[in-house]
Amino acid sequence: MTAPSSPSAPSRGPLAPAEPPSVARLARLVHLATVDVPVTRYVHVRIDHREEAFDLGFWDVPPLPTHPIEALVGFVAPTSWDVVGLVSSGRVRHLDRPDQEPDPERIISTVLFQRDGAAASVIAPPGAEPQVSDEAPIGLIPDVLHRTLGRPTAPPDQPTGAMVDATWLDRIAAGVLQQRNRRRSWRWLADRHPLRGGGPVPEPMELRTRTAAYSQERSWADLRLLAGIQELPASRSGPPGGTTAPAGTWFDDGSFSRWVLGQLPPVEAVLPDLLSVLPVGAGASMASALDSLDERPGAGT
Repeated sequence: MTAPSSPSAPSRGPLAPAEPPSVARLARLVHLATVDVPVTRYVHVRIDHREEAFDLGFWDVPPLPTHPIEALVGFVAPTSWDVVGLVSSGRVRHLDRPDQEPDPERIISTVLFQRDGAAASVIAPPGAEPQVSDEAPIGLIPDVLHRTLGRPTAPPDQPTGAMVDATWLDRIAAGVLQQRNRRRSWRWLADRHPLRGGGPVPEPMELRTRTAAYSQERSWADLRLLAGIQELPASRSGPPGGTTAPAGTWFDDGSFSRWVLGQLPPVEAVLPDLLSVLPVGAGASMASALDSLDERPGAGT
C-alpha cells in the first residue's frame, strides 16, 4: 500500500474476509505509508466491514511554533471515523552512547487510537522495520487524540494548586530576566504570587496555605467550565471534515489539567535555576511557599 497522492485524499485498502483490521495492523500500514514524508500528519481511518475495505485519509498539520498536536485541540472527528492518529518525526540521542552518535538519530512516530480505546504505536528510524506496540502511550498526543473521538482521558495528575505554583515561578523568572542585576527580596517575590491579595506581605507558609486551600476549593472541572467558550486552536487551523467545540465541553478534567500545566514551565525545571540566582534567604522562602513540591530543595548560594 502506498501513501495517497494528496495529503487529504483517502486511500482504500482491502481487508481479509470477515476480519476487521486491528489497530496494530493499521499502525504498521500507516507508518509504512508515511515514513518518507517529513511533515506531521493527522490520520483518520473509516472501516467498511460490508465491502471488506478501509479508507485511509491524511491531513498535513500546518507548521506551528508550539507542539503540532495543538492544531487538533478543539477538533471533533466525524462519527464515521473509526480510528484517528498522528504521524510525526523527531530526533533522539542515546545518552548511553554519546561518543558513537555525533548527530541525533531521526525517528518517525506513529500513534493510532480506535473508538473502543484500543491503541497502537510505532517509533522507528526511517527504513527500519516497524515494531508495533499495543501499549497505550500517555501524554499530550494521546489526550488530544482521545478527545477528538470524544473519549475520556486519565484523571488529573496534579491539583489546581500546581497551576498557581507554576504561574508564580513563571512570573518570577520573567522578572529576573528583565532586570538581571536587581536584588530580589521576599516582598518582591511574594508580590508576584497569584494569591497575594492585599494587605501586609504574607509569610511563605501563608502563601502555601492559600495555595492548598485553592486546590480544595477549585477543581479542574470548575476551571474547565470557566474556560467556557474560549476559542481553541482547531477553530482556526483544524483539519477539514469534522466540527469544533469550545474548551468547556471539548476538554475533560484530565486533558484540561495537562493542557493548562503544559503551557507553563514545570516547577521542578524552573526552581533550581531560580534558587541559583536569588539571594539565599529569599530563595529558601520561595521554595517553602510552594505547595506542589514533594521534596524541598535547599537554596543556592
